[in-house]
Amino acid sequence: MDEFEALSVITPCPTGTDLFEILYRDPLPETHARKLLTDMLSGLRHIHDARMCFRDIKPENFLFQTEEADSRLLLANFEHAITASDDTPVKSIVINPEFVAPEVIRDDVIRTGATWRASDMYSIGVIMYVMLTGKTPFAGNTTKAILKKVIAGVYELPPVGVRLSANAKALIASLMDKDYTKRPTAHEALNHAWFTKPSPVPTDDTPVVADEKHDVPAGEEAAPSAIAEDSIEARKQRKAREAQIQTSVVATAAACVIM
Repeated sequence: MDEFEALSVITPCPTGTDLFEILYRDPLPETHARKLLTDMLSGLRHIHDARMCFRDIKPENFLFQTEEADSRLLLANFEHAITASDDTPVKSIVINPEFVAPEVIRDDVIRTGATWRASDMYSIGVIMYVMLTGKTPFAGNTTKAILKKVIAGVYELPPVGVRLSANAKALIASLMDKDYTKRPTAHEALNHAWFTKPSPVPTDDTPVVADEKHDVPAGEEAAPSAIAEDSIEARKQRKAREAQIQTSVVATAAACVIM
């Protein structure tokens, strides 16, 4: 942190479930996803304005305030959050393979407060992708396979068989831009046309093809998803992946990706 040794964050006590429970099923309608992402980006905008970097954006860290259908979605679990000015170097890293931004696992990037805030936005883009498609953009059977695809940064948008509005595709693409300096801030994302001027989703008569396609490297089998359909099993898989990567030496993880 900059001038703080400790930072206390006071939040409401949520009684609802977490965002994970409604993902990886059927894709959410864009109207529903828009409401959820408004809450998510509003929370992120607030902490980013305070020079904080969350660094662990994933569905489990967004909790519904109540069990009501129209409940607000709250950002929770600030275990890895830090405060850092735009040009302050940050040596520690946090890696969640499904949602990590490519610059976090590259060894040629000097990570600063600005970099980490951009990485938070990337993770929001991945969650938006999952919300609207029901799939993860970078599927793989192993952590190494997933991270290699994150570094490559090529994915299907939308996946074959999924229909997305033009504005939804544009926002996802900007949030998940490989160049972290080109990603929108939380302020800018909330002012994107997907929020302010929603465009129609293609009809059933519109052919659906992938705008971009990630080729599976030779020798690797394509996995339908890195997350199982069953949420309990999915949590076990996610925790195992996180434990594996967090206990690795950073240099080893970077070398694993680049090789």
